[in-house]
Amino acid sequence: MKRFLKQLTVVLGMLVVAWWLMPTMPANADADYEVTKMNVNLQVKPDGSIDVTRTIRFKFDGDHRGVYYNQAVGQGMRLTKPQVSSPAGKPAYDLTKAGKQYRFKIYHQVSDGDSYQVTLKYRLTHAIVNWRDMAELNFKVIGSAWECDLNHVKITVQLPGDHPVHHLQAWTHGPLTGQTKVDRHAGRVIMTVPAVPSGQFVETHVAFPTALTPSNSNRRDANRLHQIQTQEARLSRQTAAKRHRWQVITWMLISVIIALPSGWVMFSLTRKKTRGARATRHEVTT
Repeated sequence: MKRFLKQLTVVLGMLVVAWWLMPTMPANADADYEVTKMNVNLQVKPDGSIDVTRTIRFKFDGDHRGVYYNQAVGQGMRLTKPQVSSPAGKPAYDLTKAGKQYRFKIYHQVSDGDSYQVTLKYRLTHAIVNWRDMAELNFKVIGSAWECDLNHVKITVQLPGDHPVHHLQAWTHGPLTGQTKVDRHAGRVIMTVPAVPSGQFVETHVAFPTALTPSNSNRRDANRLHQIQTQEARLSRQTAAKRHRWQVITWMLISVIIALPSGWVMFSLTRKKTRGARATRHEVTT
């Protein structure tokens, strides 16, 4: 029994350590909707702007008269050519701007349990920076202000032209479960994330030749590529360390889940056997 209690103490200690090492995750807000799917396509234009097509599928808990979407913009960026559509019909909408943020308000009556899909299309000017040695897209595709988890997220960045882009590099910042695929033959970057927890973001960082954005007026007279590569290499090492820690924690928790029931069964059997032996000795000595 002492041996079992010692083993149980070790297992419980592992569980406490695993819990302590787990990164703090943002708690879900009491959102009365969820996003079951989001597809975002970013088409880079030769003038340094990007055409955004964002399709969002909502599912509601309760009655609503519409949905909101906020698009933040960086220094010098503007949102132009807005369009809103839906398989349920072309909805009415308002578009307002406050500071560095545009807000879409889409009007559509929904009831409890309903799903609603909406597609937003717009152009963001001055999204690309042309440096002396490369062009750069550094864009937070999904912000951290969502009040619910975003499920089945796919983001595609398509560069201009229909020819391979050999000097294409891309990095993604966001949840550890995300995957990034760089397709140099198609000049395309695809990012997939099974789920983006509320309060987290997804950011894409893409470097490519300036020849693809020749009419971009957003220029900087300096080299940038080496700085980006150094910065992203450091962030990649940090991400790899976090992913390794998650793997260790996962295996520790699996070990705990397996060990506790097995240990309890062994303890119960040992206890019964000990009681039986004591009862037998008592009968013999009497």
